[in-house]
Amino acid sequence: MDITGTQIKNLKILSEIGEGGMGVVFLATHVILEKKFAVKCLTPELSTSLQFRERFEKEAMAQAALNHPNIVQVNDFFEHNDRYYLVMEYVDGHSLADMIDHGGKLSEQNALPILKDILAGVNFAHSRGIIHRDIKPSNILIDKSGRAKIMDFGIAIRAGDDHRLTKTGVDIGTAWYVSPEQVVNPKGVDHRSDVYSIGVVLFEMLTGMTPFDGETDYTIKDKHVRETPRGVNEINPDV
Repeated sequence: MDITGTQIKNLKILSEIGEGGMGVVFLATHVILEKKFAVKCLTPELSTSLQFRERFEKEAMAQAALNHPNIVQVNDFFEHNDRYYLVMEYVDGHSLADMIDHGGKLSEQNALPILKDILAGVNFAHSRGIIHRDIKPSNILIDKSGRAKIMDFGIAIRAGDDHRLTKTGVDIGTAWYVSPEQVVNPKGVDHRSDVYSIGVVLFEMLTGMTPFDGETDYTIKDKHVRETPRGVNEINPDV
């Protein structure tokens, strides 16, 4: 369902700027404030699922609680005509995934400032008891000034919560970046799981590839549990 050109509350939908497993992200402008926002809209199919509505609302609550320069800010969350919308800060830039896809591996000089920004944002989330669980390049936005911002807390959890959304049928993490403990015992992860995923992101920034790959998610996840990756300088001697 294309909502481009429509107005929802005070938001005029301008264009589609991204798409993920749970919904579509649109660029919108606030008709009164004349300010741009990113609006994430849960798909019609998932809007009818209580489980995914809870997950979407959980993302809004988790991200809204984190006011930090290296985390994309959440401004609003609402339901309109049986669809659910998450209004976020608009980051004028591109994702780290796009940067790697189009430019290949990064130099240490370019990778380290991005790494430090990711660490700062994740450390702040951890200090508030929130574990992201899906750190990956497509969830890292780089703005025009070069600052990295973390987004998509859709499967984030609070340390010690009941993990109600960790159940069969809900993918936890992304195979190329998932920590071994997320594979073996997803209900028992703590902040160290995010640290592992950040390590994978750094590996990819410096080599242009992930430590493990395979034909299926199962194969990749099994390698995270059982195998040791190649050394970074074996792939990129410049590191």
